[in-house]
Amino acid sequence: MDNNSRQSVVTHSNPLLTRKKTLALVISALVGSTMSAYGQPGVLEEVIVTASKRQANLQDLPQAITAFTTADIERQGFTGLDDYAAKIPSLAYATREPGGTSVIFRGVASSGIQFGTNPSSGVYLDEQPITQAGLNPDPRLIDIERVEALSGPQGTLFGDGSQSGTLRIITNKPNVNGFEGWVEGTLGQPEHSDDQDTDISGMVNIPLLDDKIAIRLVGFQANEAGYIDNVLGLSQPDIWQEAREASGYLPVRPRFNNSANADKDINSSKTVGGRAALRWWVNDNWTVDVAGIIQNLDVDGFGDTTAGLGDLEQLRFEDEKLKDNWYQLSLSIEGDLGFADTVLTGSYFSRDMTYDADATSYQHDFDQQYN
Repeated sequence: MDNNSRQSVVTHSNPLLTRKKTLALVISALVGSTMSAYGQPGVLEEVIVTASKRQANLQDLPQAITAFTTADIERQGFTGLDDYAAKIPSLAYATREPGGTSVIFRGVASSGIQFGTNPSSGVYLDEQPITQAGLNPDPRLIDIERVEALSGPQGTLFGDGSQSGTLRIITNKPNVNGFEGWVEGTLGQPEHSDDQDTDISGMVNIPLLDDKIAIRLVGFQANEAGYIDNVLGLSQPDIWQEAREASGYLPVRPRFNNSANADKDINSSKTVGGRAALRWWVNDNWTVDVAGIIQNLDVDGFGDTTAGLGDLEQLRFEDEKLKDNWYQLSLSIEGDLGFADTVLTGSYFSRDMTYDADATSYQHDFDQQYN
């Protein structure tokens, strides 16, 4: 692959707001001897997918499948769900701060955000389901082989959580045929922000033991600048204040401000992660893959705004934050038995997610309604 085949597009999308870049700088370096194959004019590229649990040409499958290859992901600058969801006809997603994400196929969902219910759409990372209704993880698309979207029903192949469809994210596996690697950095200046976006990632693939074993190491760190301001303001007035005072015993809560928490560009975030994978070619028919993936997300504040204020302004009286840390360990054995292809896989997925959200306004409304 050469330098011309790697591109970065600095974008950010939000259901409510679109953040524009006024300045972007991309630096990319590539090492290795493997060259990318460019399709000839008039020749349709063959895309191999594993949606049917076996390798097959996308054109030969009688299923509604959308697939993005490594080249597609790099060319269009996909890094997360909000980048590629709009490119898949049957896929939609619902988000709500903090950290609420639901993947929806064909409009089939019990609700837009469905915490704790049985999901209608499945999300897979390699061969493991990572579906969590209303709280789906969003693996960063660094060194990804394919993203496949399958319209449902897919219950036979992918379980009862995939009745309306399945989204699969498939990582690049180690290559035993040659050394390769790349490093890429991006610097962007978001509009309406005093800070900068920075994104650096890299990959190295190292063959070992006479082209029988190879390891592949991937790492990344992305810092997204905030663009929402927590403006100075007062809490809402108590419409029952006179009645409370007249009672002689009910507490009277005076109005207060958020001077200790008001700040600019509060919704910044940092994503750090990586992947280590090992592939062993036992022989021409059998392979063994061992991999570990980790991703940590820290969000300093949430990007929703307050009605009645400016387009990029909110009123919060406590600091908000989100931490979403997860990792996956996996073992996969693939081979040809002569009469059937066999895939044996086992995975372990662990996730720790916590958030602090300011509920001052909600508590006030509840208090006013029920006195």
